Amino acid sequence: MDQALNQKVDRLLDKFDAALGLVGAPGVDPDRSMTTEEAAEFLRIHKTSLLRYAQAGSIPFHQLGKTYTFTRADLIAFRDAYRTDNSKMFRGKLITQGK
Repeated sequence: MDQALNQKVDRLLDKFDAALGLVGAPGVDPDRSMTTEEAAEFLRIHKTSLLRYAQAGSIPFHQLGKTYTFTRADLIAFRDAYRTDNSKMFRGKLITQGK
């Protein structure tokens, strides 16, 4: 995918996220904690994949017992890092570096 197309995809995804109130909308707190299920849905990946990335250190998280929580800001940073890396997230092919 060329860079111009990547930029168009990024702009469309940003508009989509804002329309859903996921980011950039008034009243959306970027530091709000999200459950594992909410975070996986936000990233559009399976819950097991999310936990694998968290345990590998790719996504910061907080853990209390068996419960993991994630901040929206950390999830956005993780998503954006993969968007700039050949749109792996858009194609559904998140790959942990070095694995």
